[in-house]
Amino acid sequence: MLQCSMDNMNLLRSQDEIRVIEKPDHGLTIRDVFRIYHYDRDEVGRLLAIPQMSESWKKWAEHLLQQTEAPSADTAEPGCC
Repeated sequence: MLQCSMDNMNLLRSQDEIRVIEKPDHGLTIRDVFRIYHYDRDEVGRLLAIPQMSESWKKWAEHLLQQTEAPSADTAEPGCC
C-alpha cells in the first residue's frame, strides 16, 4: 500500500517523502494488474483472489470471467443450428 501524508492539499512534490507502510503478501503487483488487463486476461482470476482488490476491479474481473465462461455461437457443435 502506498500512502502519502501531506499537511495540506498541495500536490506531491519531488522532495516529499514517500514511505511504504505495508507490503501485502499476495505478490500481485501493479505491473501484474496492468498485464492482466491489457494482455493476459486468462489470469483474471488472480484479481479475484486478492481480498484488498477494489470493488471496481473485482466487478471487471467477474464480468470478464462471465463472458469467457458463456458459450458463444462460435463454439457450437458442428451440425447444430
